[in-house]
Amino acid sequence: MSAGSGEGSTAAGRMRLQVEGAARASPRAPSTTTTTTTRRGPQRPDQPRWRREDLLPSRFHYLHHRHAASDDNSSPAAAAAEAGQRGDSSDVMGAREGRERAARSDVVTVDPGLGEEEEDSSVAVNIPAPPVVVPAERQREEEDSQLLMLPDPVSQDRPSDSLPADAGRVVMASATVGAHTTSSPGQMMEGGDGGEAQCQVTQSHVITLKDKNDFIQNVSQFFNQKDISDVVLNVGGNSFFAHRFVLAKSSEVFRTMLYDKRYGQAGQPEVALEESEECQRHFETFLKFLYTAEVQISTESAVGILCLADKYSVLSLKALCTRYMVENTQSPHVRNALNWYSWAKALHMEELIDSCSKTIAWNMEQLWALPEWLQMDIDFLADIISNPQLVIPNEYQLFVAVEQWLLHDSHLPDLAENSQRLLHLVHFPQMMVQQLYKVETGTLASKEGSREEIAKLLNEAYRFRSLCPFQTELNLLFRDDFYRPRNYKDLTVDTVRMQNTLRFGIQVDVRTYVGPVPSTVREGEWKITYRKSNESWTLQVYCHESAMVNGEARIQAVLLISDDAERVLQVEASEETVCSRGNNLTMVINLPPATNEAKQLTVLIKPLPN
Repeated sequence: MSAGSGEGSTAAGRMRLQVEGAARASPRAPSTTTTTTTRRGPQRPDQPRWRREDLLPSRFHYLHHRHAASDDNSSPAAAAAEAGQRGDSSDVMGAREGRERAARSDVVTVDPGLGEEEEDSSVAVNIPAPPVVVPAERQREEEDSQLLMLPDPVSQDRPSDSLPADAGRVVMASATVGAHTTSSPGQMMEGGDGGEAQCQVTQSHVITLKDKNDFIQNVSQFFNQKDISDVVLNVGGNSFFAHRFVLAKSSEVFRTMLYDKRYGQAGQPEVALEESEECQRHFETFLKFLYTAEVQISTESAVGILCLADKYSVLSLKALCTRYMVENTQSPHVRNALNWYSWAKALHMEELIDSCSKTIAWNMEQLWALPEWLQMDIDFLADIISNPQLVIPNEYQLFVAVEQWLLHDSHLPDLAENSQRLLHLVHFPQMMVQQLYKVETGTLASKEGSREEIAKLLNEAYRFRSLCPFQTELNLLFRDDFYRPRNYKDLTVDTVRMQNTLRFGIQVDVRTYVGPVPSTVREGEWKITYRKSNESWTLQVYCHESAMVNGEARIQAVLLISDDAERVLQVEASEETVCSRGNNLTMVINLPPATNEAKQLTVLIKPLPN
């Protein structure tokens, strides 16, 4: 057998599928011919078997295109295939040239790798240009693709670098590979030993669109509508037409009342509600909030709406009321703080309690000047007097205010009990000697119900004044609040107009009394410097030896920020500091930018006992 015929016989043992136009469809190599030849290797038992029917088009398409190819004499690839079947050496050369011309003519030849045991046959097929097949490497880079790239199953044993760039096979995102099936995005799929492929499917981004305004508008139109209501609420002689669903979705209390069979009025067309007069006046406003999610509130209606929100557990409304009341009890709103303090205590609203307490404590002078001072509840009075943040002229002025309350006709019958309850909250050791003598000779010291209490407290005050200067030698401590000063305006060492910039960076000399025992003599020298940066103030306090006792001075600096009417708006206190020649006190405060009412800064230096 000639060389040409042997070569032709070998070529006749394979089936070649020639596809014209595939190279043109490839986005990377528009004029490149790619040839893949793969022999089928030994089949392992656990390896899935790929049938030729799965890899090649249907027999109908092969027959159709085979006849079409045999009639097409203009195809260089077909001529080369026919030359290979005849086995002529000259024709073999022609076949090679035909294959080269096929390469130049953008013809892609794919060898399915038939085994040698199968009968020899040659098929030359011209197929119209197939759809674009994107290479696997490029396909995996495109995140928004929902395709699965699998290697050609007949090329599993061939190294990956010998595969053509467009040898990938395109299938849908849900595919079966080997013995595993997957359809989840981004999951790696493995098929026995036949290789692995990665599934990349980009999930669509889901967003939530809301139409709150129209929803509230649609619900609010049913407020107090008789024709479509399913329950009537009777409150203090007034009837309100409502809907069980709206009430139940907003309030757990209403849900129980209307649907729990254990409640007597559950399922009834009308429900009677017992409310106080304050709550009756504002029940309609409260009910309307359940339909509209908005409330019209004022200082007159805040308490009634707050009580209804708390009673029926409408937490969102309670939070809105609390925020409003906290904002409107900040200093200088002393009247609101007085009116709402007891309600805040009853409802255990700690944030509101704190806001009311500070405003009242910082403006105590206004409080005891009010006519209501003498009628105030003793529990409220005890809370206020025990507050360590009180801003008052001095302790004696506080004693005078308490004395007036105790001697009022409405409280005189309970003088003994009230005296024991209130008098020990007054810091008698912080009074001057002259002030203590006035107390000793005053009315309460002669009254039967208060005489013993006054005598005991005066004895403690005199003892403090006598022993405190020697507390180091005697190893005594006076750490109880009873012995410590409050924020006395009499302890003011300097006052600064906040718009005055002449003080910035300049040292100011001030004086205090020496040691923790109050005195009218001020011999202790101090220096204060002020610096300001935007809304931040920095104060530095330096101690002179004349203000020290045993080489040190224990103090606390307090800043009072007031308006033009000298109403305290803010109080800032430093930590307790032991000042010496090598240690000074530095204090930084930040004022809110919106504090337009702040006009004056008052500096207090409070000497403290050990």
